[in-house]
Amino acid sequence: MKPKFLFAILTFFFSHQLLADGFSSDIISFSIDGVQCYVRIQSQGILKNNDYCYYHGDEYIEEVSRVFLRFVDHLEIYTKLEIIDLSFDSMFASEEKLYILKNKSEFESAYVKEKYKLIFAINASSFGFIHTMDLQETDNKWIHQHQMELLLLANIDICEMRIFGIQGKTTREEIEKIKMKVNELNKRGESWDPYFSELYKRKIIMIGFCSC
Repeated sequence: MKPKFLFAILTFFFSHQLLADGFSSDIISFSIDGVQCYVRIQSQGILKNNDYCYYHGDEYIEEVSRVFLRFVDHLEIYTKLEIIDLSFDSMFASEEKLYILKNKSEFESAYVKEKYKLIFAINASSFGFIHTMDLQETDNKWIHQHQMELLLLANIDICEMRIFGIQGKTTREEIEKIKMKVNELNKRGESWDPYFSELYKRKIIMIGFCSC
């Protein structure tokens, strides 16, 4: 793998909050000074009954608050959570939803430990997902009002990108242009995000997965 392309892949990984594929993640939400915040951690067990506790089957493991305090020094804190319903594509049937954190905050971890109030904790999607960065929860409405079509499947080294559009709205010529552009960006080792932002405006979205 070319060093330039490796750097682009790693940049893409971290910009999409990836840690390692094959591991499930949890989202913990808490408030600081009236601001609702979110962090993502590697799952520590099953969350159920909204009792802020982890379980393995029916066996109690640990309180969410203790896990949170143990990891918070090493976590990025965000103030926005977007949840995307993935049921439009059978490839993602086992995941159901994609959880996207946005708006990185500048709260100091020491201050968070002192002032935080736990709001909720949920078992979320696996690490390894990549996606159009512009995706937001309001997109669920138009996505599920239409039949979505898989326009292009692009395998870029360790990543598989699935590019979708509204069925019948994208011509073969346009799909070929998308393919050529993705390959061109790949060869240059450039970020795909700006291009996928352009496609997003045309209701063409990318959701995929990278393996470490």
